[in-house]
Amino acid sequence: MLELLGISYVLWEARSGIDEADGAGVGLMPNGLRILDQLGLFEDVHKHDSPHHSWEYRDADGWITFSKKVSDVLTSDTSATIIATDGSQVQCGFVAGADGVRSVVRGAIARETINYQIPPEYLDSNYACVYGVSYALPEIAPGRAITIYRKDISILVFSGCKGKLVWFLFINLKCSIPLKQGKRYSTQDLEAFYEQIADVVVTTDVKFADIYNNRKAAVMTVLEEGITDVWYAGRLFLLGDAAHKMLPHNAMGASQAMESAACFVNQLMKLQNNTGSGQDSEPGISLADVQLCLETYAQKRKIRTKPVLNGANMACRCLLKKGPISKAHLSNLVDTTNEDFIGPKLLDFSLAEKLDNWPWDNDRVNYYTRQAYTLNQGMSVASL
Repeated sequence: MLELLGISYVLWEARSGIDEADGAGVGLMPNGLRILDQLGLFEDVHKHDSPHHSWEYRDADGWITFSKKVSDVLTSDTSATIIATDGSQVQCGFVAGADGVRSVVRGAIARETINYQIPPEYLDSNYACVYGVSYALPEIAPGRAITIYRKDISILVFSGCKGKLVWFLFINLKCSIPLKQGKRYSTQDLEAFYEQIADVVVTTDVKFADIYNNRKAAVMTVLEEGITDVWYAGRLFLLGDAAHKMLPHNAMGASQAMESAACFVNQLMKLQNNTGSGQDSEPGISLADVQLCLETYAQKRKIRTKPVLNGANMACRCLLKKGPISKAHLSNLVDTTNEDFIGPKLLDFSLAEKLDNWPWDNDRVNYYTRQAYTLNQGMSVASL
């Protein structure tokens, strides 16, 4: 986003590279894909996707710089400074803390905020997940999405391009694990959970054991959850998991991070237009203007991310058959029409942030933006 606008930036990545060796993946929804389309990246992503034509339900009871880790962040009236563990430094007008649940930038914001207090349950984990990638199985064609509702351990499977399987085990921990505990799981822990569901039927011809034994990678981790109370201080601000960590059930984590980035860029563009500041004057933007920009950003994102986080939590409880909300969901599922299922999601997507007044918008972006506006005016899904 910043590159297209001619705004200089430096992106530090703590890891040495990006791959799926750890079972990592990104779920993309229409709100995030629209932003990628605005950036001219949609077609590159589209080459590697596989359209999902069905979703199945079963009841189981039936400039990127790598190796650049941040050690500290400083903010002043005139600039911000980010310092790496190797001693290198960058001075800038803003620091975007997209550095995950154990955010160094969030720690710096805490130091800069008077009477900063962390809510008692912030980023606690009540659930765990095994993220897995398996090689294709002939019994599961590309384009299928399969949900297994089951108490304590549930399963979600997607078949993607060329039949590659991406799958998740969601586990009810039945206890709350604080972030500071830093819980890590071993291969033996993963195997112990697998043994409890090895014989679960995923499709008529496939048990979960078939998928697991054909795996390429699998990793188990706790699922932190929470939204920060304080989004910025000085010239520092948060986005992504550092600000709004949600359960993966609605595949909104990455798209919400993109929405946050788009929201900030929108406010930055307004700031530039209103003050006449630009790349040559950075980091000369006044602290007062920075604060106004970040306050607007924070308020917009608080309003947007809270219901998304709650929706993901509800989806998790339904999948794990936890509580009365799950019972009601399952009892209604058989009578749920496509419009019933898609309608609320489309309404949510219609509220999504995008890059405003973006010079590189295309016909597809404009078309779906018009449809989102129509939906917000009270039109039904069937009318779109």
